[in-house]
Amino acid sequence: MTRQGFCDGGCQGGVAAWAWMIFPQSIGTKPDSNSNVLPDPPHTNNRAELYAALNLLVTWGHESLVIHSDSQYVIYGVTKWMDGWIKNGWRTSQRRPVENQDLWRRIHALRVPWVGWKWTARDSDPRNTMVDALVNEVFRCLPSSASS
Repeated sequence: MTRQGFCDGGCQGGVAAWAWMIFPQSIGTKPDSNSNVLPDPPHTNNRAELYAALNLLVTWGHESLVIHSDSQYVIYGVTKWMDGWIKNGWRTSQRRPVENQDLWRRIHALRVPWVGWKWTARDSDPRNTMVDALVNEVFRCLPSSASS
């Protein structure tokens, strides 16, 4: 069975946090999840979104999986733009270097045919809302000086 994974990231006050959740097929079983702050700067929203997807892919990419994200940057990057970037030597169609290339290259190295990628509108799925709440919980748990 294909697992459904949701990932999200955010940035507040120069600190980026990420989270993912895997939802089990059987009712009554709790989802598996992970969340944290981004380990290395720069801390941006796009990097947090990418890191969440990368961490989910590293952790669960050996199984049949659909990765859901409310970030069009992540989903379009993997499904529409990445092949062109690679063909252009990791440059955009405007010939500029791809931003966050370090994370994109790691995602590319892990791409496998049994992992799908799907854009999910922010409030369209309660599972997406749950992973968003997990990101916000990371921010709430930070010392006040770290997130302000």
